[in-house]
Amino acid sequence: MNHKIIKRTQFEPRKTLPGWADYSLIVLRDSQRLGITIAAILICTVSVIANLATVIVNIKRKIRPFFRTCLLSLACSDLLTSIFQTITYVSQLSNEYTPVWVLGELMCGFIPFVTTVAILANSFTLVGIAVDRYWAIIRLIKGTWEPSKLFCAAGVVFVWGLAAGISSPMISSYYITEFYIIHTNPENRSHMIDVTEAEMCVSEKEPNQYYYSVVFSVIFIPLLIAFLWLNTILATEIFSRRKPIPASLNTPAITINDDHSADKRTSETNTVISNDPLKDGDKTLRPHLNGTVEMSTSTSSQTNNNTGKTPKTGREIRQLRMFKVVIVLMITFFICRLPTWIFLLYKLFNVANTNFHWMLQYSLGLLSITNCLLNPLMYTFLTETIQYSFVFVSKIKHIASCRCFQRRSSDSCNHP
Repeated sequence: MNHKIIKRTQFEPRKTLPGWADYSLIVLRDSQRLGITIAAILICTVSVIANLATVIVNIKRKIRPFFRTCLLSLACSDLLTSIFQTITYVSQLSNEYTPVWVLGELMCGFIPFVTTVAILANSFTLVGIAVDRYWAIIRLIKGTWEPSKLFCAAGVVFVWGLAAGISSPMISSYYITEFYIIHTNPENRSHMIDVTEAEMCVSEKEPNQYYYSVVFSVIFIPLLIAFLWLNTILATEIFSRRKPIPASLNTPAITINDDHSADKRTSETNTVISNDPLKDGDKTLRPHLNGTVEMSTSTSSQTNNNTGKTPKTGREIRQLRMFKVVIVLMITFFICRLPTWIFLLYKLFNVANTNFHWMLQYSLGLLSITNCLLNPLMYTFLTETIQYSFVFVSKIKHIASCRCFQRRSSDSCNHP
């Protein structure tokens, strides 16, 4: 959307405007534009459905006010990012001349503002969820720290207000500039055939360099470090407590349970009371309702007589599974956010107008929309995501083993 700097011009009655050759505005091939457009529409559609389901489910679900507020804030930011970024992409890629802006002057400043607000609010919310889990699991105070609905409402207003204040320069930074598209003869580019008038949504490069550098270094990097640090501590704590704990130690059970009812409270020996606790000695891993992921102290005393090794207990399996979930959350946040910021800064301080740069820009945009799709799966529908992931992996393993068996059978028949 912001590709080349075009200075404002004082329009005369005959409109003395800068001119661009038509071939210089063709930055992507037709197949590339079609592929990106289809991918953006598909990902955006699924993202909108998933986030609308998140809003509906979390309004009806009996969960703590703070976590409900975080999930609703996360869903709203994902909806805004998905919708407005897809609208921008489809409008640009539907035109052969991709840099041409067709959405009008109002949307030229409004879309960058809204998407920046949504991305910042999204990042603030994810760090808020990480802080909540940190205090709940590490500090063991979930039973006593229950923010009221008024506190949650004030917090979400503050977060979105802060994001809007930080993003406010975007409204005036982008503006419409008019220019002429000079259509040339494909066989002789020096021969002009026609001239048409078009618009471009641009911004001054130097102010944007300063703005995005400050936002990146002062806001995004601290948020990234805080998110990774909190989840690293959480993952370390989960991994260290995967082994069975002797009953004589009377150590409190540790759970990550974001969806328990608000009117439930913890006892002195349990940090969190689960909606669907596993009984001690239960050999089956029953999924918890409403996306609950629990780490229980229940253990199994089974031993494998054939191998002489003690199999993993239900506690170990759940702890390792939750450990993997936290690692996935960290990797997703890192991969989906950091490359986009790095490329944005690179583009502001360097000339990036080749086909490769345009493809990289749109690919990173698709990655951002994909992140909006993944957030509901990893925070609201975590249990269902884990279930279907295991089913999918087991089917893949089954198919691979069947093919391997068939290959071995055919080899043994051919070589008796």
